[in-house]
Amino acid sequence: MPRKSVFLRLPTLLLALSTAGCAVSGEVIDWMSDDVAGTEPINYRYVIAIAIDNIIGRKDSDIRALELSPPRRKDLARGAAWIVCLKSLRNSARLPPAYFSIVIQREKMTESHIAVGTDECEAQPYAPFDWKVEATRPLLR
Repeated sequence: MPRKSVFLRLPTLLLALSTAGCAVSGEVIDWMSDDVAGTEPINYRYVIAIAIDNIIGRKDSDIRALELSPPRRKDLARGAAWIVCLKSLRNSARLPPAYFSIVIQREKMTESHIAVGTDECEAQPYAPFDWKVEATRPLLR
């Protein structure tokens, strides 16, 4: 009989041990703090230029010009970040511009995707972006 009682108490013991670690740490990560996003990225043009293939899929021959918005801080579901929008102007007048949203945290690109309405990329101000030039000049801190 003693063996059976040990096996019956084992799940309770494991549950107590697994939840004890959560209470002991006491550390709560503030995903909305400025520290998660980092300071405003100054090297964002370089970061985007070296990742351009991953952002737009490939260097499309139909692209006439690229434009970039300045970074803006946004609170996302996974934490605070900086959003930069990339606008792709195409050679064909019949095709509308394509917009991409780039997420940056602590001077690193963490995600990019085709922009959706909540990214607000169509409403951003843009400046010309020559990724070939920008990829050759990282800013040093």
